[in-house]
Amino acid sequence: MNKMLENVMFEPSVTQLKFAEIYLDYTKKRTLEGVTKEVGITYKTTWVWFQDKNFVNWLGYIPGAKGACCGHGVEKGNIIK
Repeated sequence: MNKMLENVMFEPSVTQLKFAEIYLDYTKKRTLEGVTKEVGITYKTTWVWFQDKNFVNWLGYIPGAKGACCGHGVEKGNIIK
């Protein structure tokens, strides 16, 4: 396991894993609305997730993710549109 991930105590759901995979795919330009539709969740669900500091930290620590460790797409726990 990645050493940095050991510091993040968060177990993502299957849906959160799918969200992260699509959200952090920088080969395709998508809006947050497009990602939520592709995953099959509502914008409110993503808002709730981004209010969870553990989710935000986990999302920022995904190895190989552009902007990893800096909370890409998140500013003080809020989704950046």
